[in-house]
Amino acid sequence: MAENNRKVINLIPKKRKIKKRRIILTLVIFYLMIFFAYQSFQIISLKRQEKIQSQCLEELNKTKAEYQQQLEQVNSPEFIERIARENLRMIMPGEILYVDPETDENQNDPDVQEEQ
Repeated sequence: MAENNRKVINLIPKKRKIKKRRIILTLVIFYLMIFFAYQSFQIISLKRQEKIQSQCLEELNKTKAEYQQQLEQVNSPEFIERIARENLRMIMPGEILYVDPETDENQNDPDVQEEQ
């Protein structure tokens, strides 16, 4: 009967060890689940930011291309001539400049431009 008591006494500490191990294992698994969930959220957030930034980059590249095209046009003789004729009212030698008084008054009068 003494042997039976020893077995009972030996089993009790093993159950406590098993409970401690289960608690520790459960805490570790819970921690890992939270860690991976947080990392997944971070990855999704970064991918979303990457997509937004790539769209902005694409828009900026389009704008850059438009500006480069405008720059090429500004340096062309045709553009310079058109601007000189329209804005500065310059003419080529031998040409006659005809000015419509009604449109000329509207262009020079700031009050008329505000109303339009």
